[in-house]
Amino acid sequence: MTYTSARTRINNDNFGSSGRYPGASGANYVRIWFDNGPYFIVNDIALTPDQVDLTLSLGASFTAADCLIELSGDGSYWQRIDYTGSRAYNIWEQISVDFTLAVPVQRLFIRFTPQGSQSYGVNFDDLKLTTGPGGQTVDLDGGDYRFPELPSNWTAPTSSQAVVSGDYAFFTHWTQTVNTRKNLRNYSYCYDTRRHNPIWVAYPMHACYREGGFGRTDPDPWTADPSLDVAYQSKIYRKDGPSGSDPYQYWTSNTMAYLQRSGYWGKGHLCMSSERGGANQQINMQTFYPTNIAPQPSAKAGTFGTVWGYVEALFAGTRNSENDIVADDGVQNMNIVSDTLFVVAGCYYEHDYWQEYDSSDSNQAEPDPAQKLCTMPTHQFKMALRTKSGSTGKRIQQCTADELQAVGFWIETFTDSPETSARAELRRIAVPVSFIEEKMGMTFFPEVPEEVKTRIPVPEEWGF
Repeated sequence: MTYTSARTRINNDNFGSSGRYPGASGANYVRIWFDNGPYFIVNDIALTPDQVDLTLSLGASFTAADCLIELSGDGSYWQRIDYTGSRAYNIWEQISVDFTLAVPVQRLFIRFTPQGSQSYGVNFDDLKLTTGPGGQTVDLDGGDYRFPELPSNWTAPTSSQAVVSGDYAFFTHWTQTVNTRKNLRNYSYCYDTRRHNPIWVAYPMHACYREGGFGRTDPDPWTADPSLDVAYQSKIYRKDGPSGSDPYQYWTSNTMAYLQRSGYWGKGHLCMSSERGGANQQINMQTFYPTNIAPQPSAKAGTFGTVWGYVEALFAGTRNSENDIVADDGVQNMNIVSDTLFVVAGCYYEHDYWQEYDSSDSNQAEPDPAQKLCTMPTHQFKMALRTKSGSTGKRIQQCTADELQAVGFWIETFTDSPETSARAELRRIAVPVSFIEEKMGMTFFPEVPEEVKTRIPVPEEWGF
């Protein structure tokens, strides 16, 4: 049995459980703070097949409204349990909840997630799991599970290499969290092997991905994606490594000249480096593969970078208290919820005549003879799905339309934004997910009710 947590500490002071209820153990107790993605998980409690009627008891100084308590049989599929907490916040009482597992499990996980905001955190002590009389039924058998963010054209690979179907390659990169070393998916991709650029990248956002802060590997670890034949990928990395001498690591800029614009093509993360923070950690380094990188025009070519930055801040920013995006308030992004935020970002190719050579460097007298033509996107998009409350404890597939919200953003590659604020620009480019589905000719969030995806986005629900 192990413990994992965020924003948690063991307190030893006069405010603990000692003397507050019969059998209270003493001064040491657990405190979980309310901000920045807090949680506390008890992992891998071994159970025998006959142990299905159980009682969870603890000393608590919080009400049921202050903390979500959930159970899991595998650490990924969670079910909330109903319980009666302390009669008021900050009053210690012994509480217990009886439950029955619908299906026996070999391992049990218990997760505590604070809800709302209270001055002194969620505090508990004397946590015990024992056999009991049984009670509310909890079904931890999740059955077949499809990651909610995967679009309808997803084809699952069966090995450590991407599966190639027609012009598209598909793969999911797995990684570990920085501190707790939890195995989890990093991102999945659909990569166009003919155009040599991405179609979409799909990934989850949750507090556990933030254990490495915003740390970025230095130097930038640009390298080929080991899951895909290099002949399919844009060669936008040094072939002799990030610190090597190979100068051919960019795209040419002929499209800018054709459109009578200045600037060049930059390397734009679809799943941001800062969304997978952790300098020199796999979770961060995987984001530098070409399968996660879209060609994006530099500032001299237009305002795309500014507008795309607004969208990124809406879903992942936590450090800018000066813009007018409420979600990006300098603390914890309101859209990174305990239920998980599901994101898809990608590229649209209205035509194929915007083409550039990869493996280039304008400072070199001669081109790389191995360079190849790549098609550049005319538009890019980002969309997101989450539960409205953020803390249902349900899988997306179990939620009703009224419990879900979705939003999309559609951006021209060469755009000159007329807006003067982040909020105004986001409201200008916000679209229903169904709009992007029609453009792309595929279904996003395929297990979500249609009315969620056709609904006009409500800016206040997302903080813009």
